[in-house]
Amino acid sequence: MTALHLFDKNPKRIPKTVIAMRRLLLNSVSSLKHYSSSASASNVLKPGDILKQSRIFSIAEVEDYSKLTHDHNPLHFDLECATKAGYKDTPIPGLLVASLFPRIIASHFPGAIYVKQTLEFREPVFVGDDVVGEVQANSIRQLKDKFMVKFATTCRKDGGEVVIGGEATAILPALAVNGVGQGFYSLDNILIQNLGRLRDAGARRPDTVIEKVKNANGNWMKQEVDLLHNITGYAAKGCITAAMGPSGAGKSTFFDGLAGREPHGTRDDRLFPMLTVYETLMFAADFRLGSMSAADKRQCVEQLIEKLGLTSSRNTYIGDKGRRGVSGGERRRVTIGVDIIHRPSLLFLDEPT
Repeated sequence: MTALHLFDKNPKRIPKTVIAMRRLLLNSVSSLKHYSSSASASNVLKPGDILKQSRIFSIAEVEDYSKLTHDHNPLHFDLECATKAGYKDTPIPGLLVASLFPRIIASHFPGAIYVKQTLEFREPVFVGDDVVGEVQANSIRQLKDKFMVKFATTCRKDGGEVVIGGEATAILPALAVNGVGQGFYSLDNILIQNLGRLRDAGARRPDTVIEKVKNANGNWMKQEVDLLHNITGYAAKGCITAAMGPSGAGKSTFFDGLAGREPHGTRDDRLFPMLTVYETLMFAADFRLGSMSAADKRQCVEQLIEKLGLTSSRNTYIGDKGRRGVSGGERRRVTIGVDIIHRPSLLFLDEPT
């Protein structure tokens, strides 16, 4: 599970248990922050512009890298081997750390063609180190309808010590910097950038509210209050990412912003009270798995019931105020089952338990 505390940056207001939990979960977190110098103002890349991403590599990523590349060097997994080699811990593979460079370029310039990369590995990187990858545009040359850009590439550990240096050359389809100052999804991961800072001329944002306050004269007046402030985060593919914060911090508003919706009224599960748990999930399967055979749908529902721990209540009615049915926890699990029966690639859960 990955935890990103995105809402309250005042350490005095963060409970000690949350701080301890956040430090404990650093071994599995993959965090990313974004910075763009002059590119954020004009949204067009120019010589001298810098793009940065900060990342904390996890053990799971090292294992995935090993499986993908068949690089089973014990130096990255065996502490005794790493100690004998003079390291304080098992180092992260250098090429995995250097993958920040093409990631930065591709995330801001979709369709970019990576042409060349030189690397100089200077210092090791370990799990838990905050590594800042930086690419700076040195020169830009137009090639018909594309642009060849040479970048200076640098990785710094904890924002200071240089661990990797080098240069990169890439052919960009355009110089417009994608994703600066906005939130967007990629196919593999989720990158959240500066959520809560977007404003449309003459329109109130969905991440603001109007509240009444007293002015210096004691009179009531209305003012616009921001609910989200420049939130930046990263959720890796295949991970459960938890957004934690105190009551009223803006967690639900944050999820609404990510989902691109502006909810109104109260929220409630929309389930048919006269159907059983099994019938409810089969009903959802018929709608969402239309091309699948009936036998496969039944098998899918049975597997889902088992995974959600609903076997004992599979034939129990959902129920309502007039008819007793499943418990509150079981009702929540049925709702989750309805939403995941088609195996979505992305799922937002706001207080699912």
